[in-house]
Amino acid sequence: MQQLFNKARFVSVIAMTLLAAGCASTDDVKRAQDTADQALGAAQAAQHSADQNRTDINTLSQQVQTLNQQVQKLQAAPPKRHGERG
Repeated sequence: MQQLFNKARFVSVIAMTLLAAGCASTDDVKRAQDTADQALGAAQAAQHSADQNRTDINTLSQQVQTLNQQVQKLQAAPPKRHGERG
């Protein structure tokens, strides 16, 4: 994801350099900006997906901890005896 940000930044810098040097047409700059915008959009979508995955992992981790606690309680409890005759 960091690579996408770097690519977008690089494309923008190149476009501005070409524009400043007088070598780039308006269309060239627009295309470069569109490419940078697409890269930024892809990076933001990837970040959103990563954040959602992190949330899902945290939720699952909490559920596993709860289940582990329940198992430990069951293992520590004395066995129940039903129908014992005296």
